[in-house]
Amino acid sequence: PTVGVRAGYANYGTNRYDNFPDEWMIGLDVRVPLFDGLRSREAAGAASNGEQMARIEYKLALDRKRRRVEEEAAHLRARVEGERLAQRVAANARRRLELSELRLQAARASLGEVLDAQVRYRQASLAVADARLERLRAWAVLARELGRLSRAALSAAAPSAQAAATGPDGGRCRCSCRGRATD
Repeated sequence: PTVGVRAGYANYGTNRYDNFPDEWMIGLDVRVPLFDGLRSREAAGAASNGEQMARIEYKLALDRKRRRVEEEAAHLRARVEGERLAQRVAANARRRLELSELRLQAARASLGEVLDAQVRYRQASLAVADARLERLRAWAVLARELGRLSRAALSAAAPSAQAAATGPDGGRCRCSCRGRATD
């Protein structure tokens, strides 16, 4: 039910045909619906259905996000393991280079063998830097999926992350993970 009140005043002046130059009006409007055609019940049912649909959509979106975070965490773990393997390969290549240099000094190896060992060591060192960069990228994607980074921060940090991966400090990253997996 609704209640409305209206009031008004009119001054018609002396040119009217009666003796009342002023007029006052007061009105009271009361509306009581007796039958609304079941509109309120239908609206309540539609609102309930909308709420259930929103709940289901939210759960689906949350499940998609969780799956995406799990995938990115697995991807990060794989990149960390790839970096470890690349470091092992680089360490082995360095040992081979040292051995070939010792063999050259002992006149048991040729200069070509030493140069081949140097090339393999450089390639392995570059593979370590690439693996480190891929780990940092995987970490950034995971952090973004978790809501810790925004796209703007990622685009601004991309040049510094690349410089950190190949920087003068031996390729160590400068992020908070310190070379370990951040799950």
